[in-house]
Amino acid sequence: MSLVIQSLFYYPLKGCAGISVSTAKLGESGLHHDREYVLVDKQGRFLSQRNCPQLSQFVLSQQEQGFQVSYRDDQVFVARDVSGRKTIEVSIWKDKVSALDCGEELATAFSDWVGAPVRLAKVEHQHRRTVNSKYTDGRPVSYGFADGFPFLIISQESLNDLNQRLGVKGKAAIAMNRFRPNIVFAGGEAPYLEDQYTALETEQGLRFRLAKPCTRCSVTTIDQQTGTQGVEPLKTLSEYRLQPEYGGIIFGQNAYLESPLELKESSIRIGESLQLCEKLEYRVNDQK
Repeated sequence: MSLVIQSLFYYPLKGCAGISVSTAKLGESGLHHDREYVLVDKQGRFLSQRNCPQLSQFVLSQQEQGFQVSYRDDQVFVARDVSGRKTIEVSIWKDKVSALDCGEELATAFSDWVGAPVRLAKVEHQHRRTVNSKYTDGRPVSYGFADGFPFLIISQESLNDLNQRLGVKGKAAIAMNRFRPNIVFAGGEAPYLEDQYTALETEQGLRFRLAKPCTRCSVTTIDQQTGTQGVEPLKTLSEYRLQPEYGGIIFGQNAYLESPLELKESSIRIGESLQLCEKLEYRVNDQK
């Protein structure tokens, strides 16, 4: 089976547009700088497109010492060096973690854009969150402000299948950015191959553990170009990807870097070959 990495994305600011790269450094906690920052409200609760859809319109571009964020006719620069900043408590799902506050200037700018008081916070590395150990065989796996895992992996064939189903209904095709993956691979004889195996290995020997199908939410119904919201693709996915044992509609696989340990500061690149490993007898029951 000939598989290759087709696309790589990281999302410096949770909930906002991703940055496409040809090569990505990675560690146990995900692609470098992925979900490294988050916007929080006055209570310290995280913002995402679920409660702030306009985040989809915050366009990010990579800079040498940080990243640029543009919204309508305004832009700000977010520097990665926030040493000496005070810490604040961030609530993200069931976790409460200490994070570095990025200062008044950025808080004011983002508050104006969002239309409510918010602050920008950065991961404090010694206070990273840990993946639920039942999905990691009990070993500690850290990650930043992502929802639950360091990596999200999807095959292009899975999206092609979904778009074919939408086309039969006379619906427009949707882009992969609705699903916010880190790694998109292409190749193979069928869609949803990521559901049928428990590991994905690169040509240099890096192994990703495909730990749990990703349960999809309303963010997938937001057009990432316009910010408008509809009912697709969840309506169509519900017809064949509803899996009560996983808590809802699934698309893509949550993953973490499993081995080898000495390669955790390596890079992956577009065009690199992949191999799926450890085929399952059953994980997902597609309702054709």
